[in-house]
Amino acid sequence: MPEPSHSSGRFRLFRILTPIFAVLAVCLCFEAGLRIAGFNPLQAYLSSQGREFYIRESANPKLRHELNPGFQGKVGNCDIRINSAGLRGHEVETGRSDRVRIALLGDSIVFARQVAEAEIFPTLLENRLRRIRPDVDVLNLGVEGFDTLEEVEFLKDIGLKLHPDYVILFYSMNDIGMSLVDTDYQKRFMKPRIPLRYASRFWLWVELKIRRINLQKTLTQRIDSGLMIEEAYAGLFSPAEKDAFLKARFAEIDAAQAVFNRIKSNRRKAIMEKSGRLWLQEYKSLQNIGKIRYGLEELKKLAEAKSFRLLVGIIPYFYKIDGIYLDAPAHAIVRRETERLGLETVDFYEALNARGLETLSLDGVHLNVRGHKAMAEILEQILAPRLASGKADDSGRGK
Repeated sequence: MPEPSHSSGRFRLFRILTPIFAVLAVCLCFEAGLRIAGFNPLQAYLSSQGREFYIRESANPKLRHELNPGFQGKVGNCDIRINSAGLRGHEVETGRSDRVRIALLGDSIVFARQVAEAEIFPTLLENRLRRIRPDVDVLNLGVEGFDTLEEVEFLKDIGLKLHPDYVILFYSMNDIGMSLVDTDYQKRFMKPRIPLRYASRFWLWVELKIRRINLQKTLTQRIDSGLMIEEAYAGLFSPAEKDAFLKARFAEIDAAQAVFNRIKSNRRKAIMEKSGRLWLQEYKSLQNIGKIRYGLEELKKLAEAKSFRLLVGIIPYFYKIDGIYLDAPAHAIVRRETERLGLETVDFYEALNARGLETLSLDGVHLNVRGHKAMAEILEQILAPRLASGKADDSGRGK
């Protein structure tokens, strides 16, 4: 039997190695492209003091996470500083002061990690209001990933220690469901030595994609099942009762969803699918409406007990489909819940739409620099006359 030639053995080896080297070449090209594009999700960890992160787990189970006091470093392309009180921005004196304090309560729209501190609307608003009253402090109580219940809990934990005269709750349209902040993933990068595989941008890109898919799947399942609400607030609020108003809004939501489903294949923004598929239908849940109602009731009780003036601002999504703003029925539901409690409410849709709604956002949800400027202008118009009157709120707690 003839022995195989060396040339045939080399050919078989060549056939085996060729696709391996081809895959490696593609990966190396992808790696180079990611580096040239500046993709580096570890930058926040590597540039921060003590290799900490700007978010940490909270000891309060109803918060799950909170901002990390004292953090300074880059998050994405922005320099972020968290003061000793656990808020984004400059240091503020804890305890009661002789200053007028306006606390802005919200989620990632208020925290605004995509925009420099000098250009976010809490900073711009403070600068504008200090022209009227130099003794004004605007406190940024925004924490990304929070919903209304967590925002109220954060006010109890952190905000009330700063004795605000005004509290403005910014209700984002996706606050109907709790989101997830993946602190387990963050912890991996807080170790003194980062594993070698994390030096590869390509590996990080693949892992982040997998994590996001899994998180989105988990988020959808848990929102649909109500587990996140039940775990954190079991027995604390009751489902709302369906009435004629809600029946009419539910029909509008179905109609809006039908419009979305017909044209979603033509969408270009990924955020539209998340918003249209996940959040709009969540406003048909009586359990979720009960959750909104409970959060607002808790906030009203705090306002009465602590004598601060309370406003609720409704933040829209920053896109339309075929020129139609599909989330209008969700706005109506939130407004009804605030008005039934007698809370002063500002729906920002009309004012922002007049300024070019779809030009004010980075991704359909978060404000860009132009959007932050617009929000600061609108809020100044609301607050300036009250501050000029010399009163911090209607209860007579003036300065």
